[in-house]
Parts: sequence; structure tokens; C-alpha cells
Amino acid sequence: MANRVILGKRGTSDYGLYISRDSVDVTDATSTTPLSFNTDAANGLMVQSYGQGLLLPLYYLPGGASGSFTFGGVSYTASDITITTGLNYDPAYAVRFCRVSDLSSGVATKVWSPHWYHYEETECVEELDDGTCDDEETRQYGGGLSAYLNNNNLIMENNLEQDDGNEPNTYNNDTVLCYSYVIFHCENFRNGASL
Repeated sequence: MANRVILGKRGTSDYGLYISRDSVDVTDATSTTPLSFNTDAANGLMVQSYGQGLLLPLYYLPGGASGSFTFGGVSYTASDITITTGLNYDPAYAVRFCRVSDLSSGVATKVWSPHWYHYEETECVEELDDGTCDDEETRQYGGGLSAYLNNNNLIMENNLEQDDGNEPNTYNNDTVLCYSYVIFHCENFRNGASL
């Protein structure tokens, strides 16, 4: 039977409480099997809160857009969300997102870390006989999900911009983003960025 608990010295210089997994000898400091409990990890990333939801796209139209998207019997209407941490410091956090179309049986088949992009496309809508353009139209596009801290709150936004003449409140599985987040008790050590 393996030794499972040490209260004191482990290895050459580690002191604390150590508990190994079943059939793993806790005295073997060279073992690569993770411990069930390790005093050194007590100040690690302890979870403060977590959650998930959906965010509608931000349409780049005068006055914005309004509408709703129903998924799993819940109606979603917002393109951004503010998570109040209740902490008096900016915490470490992890955010991941995917499109609704990336879900299979309620599980994401691929996810991305927070990022966003933006670009403009100009096209000629009226060409003159000499081949020059008399009237141009610029459309704006963008996408991704941004996540950032503001006054100890976590803010996430669906950055899909769509200025292509589509109905402003027509949402589909490729434009609606699913997000998940975890907020930790320790202070943010990534200059406000997600883990």
C-alpha cells in the first residue's frame, strides 16, 4: 500500500500538506502524477464565478438594431454583457466563444479565445461610360468577441458588424455567439487579458 499523506517535508525542500492519488506514493517527489492536494497550489486559480450565454451581433446600421434569438427555449436580445465580479480588484478570467453553428448536441466542437477584427469594403454602385466610378458605397464588416475588464467588471461583446443591406434583426446560427467565462479570485496578471 502506498503512502498517501505527508504533513511536513516532501522531497529535499518542500514543506506542507501533500495528499497523493490512490495507489501513488506521496513520498516520491519525482512522480509526474498530479497530487490530489498540494499546499503549494492553495494560492492557485480558485474559481470565483462562471457562466455562459449567447450574444447577438452588433449590426452597423443607423440607430442600431433590435430583435431576439431563441435558443434552448431562452430568448436572447443583447449584443454585449457586463458581469459584475463583486471584487475590489481586476480579477484573472478566462473567456472562450464559438458560433451557435459550432455546437453539436449542446457541446462546442471548436472554440476561440477573445479576439475581434474589422474591415471596410468599397464598391462602385454607378459606373460612368468612361469606366470611372460616379458613386461608391462603403460597407463595414467585423467579427469576433471582445472581452475586457472595466472597473472590476468583465465585459464581453459580439463584434459582428454587418452593413450589407440585410434585415437588421435577422439572426442565425452563424452570427450568434456562445460565450463561456470563468472568473478567478486572484488578480489579473495578463494586463487585463483573458487566460
